[in-house]
Amino acid sequence: MVPLVFMEANMAYVITGYEPAKLFNFFEDITAIPRGSSNEAACAQYILDFAKARGLEAYTDQYHNVIVKKPATPGKELSKPIMLQGHLDMVNETAPGYDHDWDKYGPIITIDDQGIISAVGTTLGADNGAAVAIMLAVLDDTSAVHPDLECVFTVQEETGLTGAKTVDTTLLKARRMINLDSEEEGVLTVSCAGGVRADVTFDGQVDDAEISGIPVAITVAGLKGGHSGADIHLERGNANKIMGRVLHGVAQAVPGMRLVSVHGGSKDNAITRECIAELLLPCETCAAKAQQVVTAVGDQVAQELAETDGGVVVTADVGLQANKKVLKQQVAQNLIRFMYMVPNGPMMRNPSLNDFVITSSNLGVVNADCNAVKCTCSLRSSVLSQLENAKAVLAEMAGILGMDVAFREQYPGWAYNPNSQLRDIICATYKDMFETEMWAEAIHAGLECGLFCERLPGMDPVAMGPQLTNVHTPDETMDAASFARTYKLILEVLSRL
Repeated sequence: MVPLVFMEANMAYVITGYEPAKLFNFFEDITAIPRGSSNEAACAQYILDFAKARGLEAYTDQYHNVIVKKPATPGKELSKPIMLQGHLDMVNETAPGYDHDWDKYGPIITIDDQGIISAVGTTLGADNGAAVAIMLAVLDDTSAVHPDLECVFTVQEETGLTGAKTVDTTLLKARRMINLDSEEEGVLTVSCAGGVRADVTFDGQVDDAEISGIPVAITVAGLKGGHSGADIHLERGNANKIMGRVLHGVAQAVPGMRLVSVHGGSKDNAITRECIAELLLPCETCAAKAQQVVTAVGDQVAQELAETDGGVVVTADVGLQANKKVLKQQVAQNLIRFMYMVPNGPMMRNPSLNDFVITSSNLGVVNADCNAVKCTCSLRSSVLSQLENAKAVLAEMAGILGMDVAFREQYPGWAYNPNSQLRDIICATYKDMFETEMWAEAIHAGLECGLFCERLPGMDPVAMGPQLTNVHTPDETMDAASFARTYKLILEVLSRL
């Protein structure tokens, strides 16, 4: 493993030469704080200390959601209040070959000569650290002109939008909201999908007796991965699904195959980049036959994904005779069937909207060994009836295979508002500043806007953000110039409200 070398707290900032400097300093400050989902307490405290030092009204709760309020500037006292909103948590993903202690350290920031910010061997956390930094910079800027400002920092967005569900909305007066969790500069998000997580498990004992055989380790790797909402339309490979295809093929070719374990993915909302399985085969001839199947399926997948995910590699390593505990045969067979058959990727598109994805499923996590079996899927749809149908299909499949399914953390979509004044103001401001039209669009990813609309009737939300790429993967980047432009756009919009 490659050890990561961490900066001392008193070292100079990495990102320089961009204005306002404080925007980038705040981003580096919060990036240095570990803030994976459910570990946001330290980052929340940073914001509370920030607010106290500036005499700003601030609130927090048991979940570590934070609300910071800043009074209207002179001349804006009669304007309606505005909410800026983003989430504190990030997806913690580490590239193969790197070792990163997420409990102790945040990402290590780097920037290239083109102004592209990334992290060394991990996710960057610009999703949604960019939002946190923008809000802190606005709150810190004594020259900014704005109405009453409510900055809402939520938690556990990446694992179920928990913060948006639990934050005390009685403290909020704003019915206009700029969510800062979008990832394409020049695009204003005006609608998003709803979704739900599904845990599929076996109830009862899943291990069998220890047996002797030839171990074979199968690896699916080299995939790009990505966000299971924002990138699902790109038709990238899912390592768990590819592994299901490989295991199904081996099981057909070698009836005596036994399954020791399968582990793929760590986040249901990330398209799985790697999956590893261990098999136990009756003899060396069987192991050689399994290798042939793995090679054949790997070649097929490589050809199929050549245009969308050309780096995929499927390998099999044969070991020496060993004794290992294996899953019960029926459990293993049904798990493989599930991985092979479960819907994955776009399930319904709208041809009249450039094949916009309406409904999708992502087999994000598979963890199976002799102790337990659990698969987690992320289901999304901008049509509630389609989401309910996707849940029913998954439940039916699980039932046939003797598996249990539990749905959790369902969140609503966000319908398009044809009469949004906030949308019109932002689009007009963007055109004035950059002499080009801002594109308004619906997205398939989920945002917290739907929950705020549900909890605060009359809310008029939009979402926007700087240019990010490959979020939820160690290849995540943010364009520094875009980040600066987005901040300046926010300031100008606030001055016009």
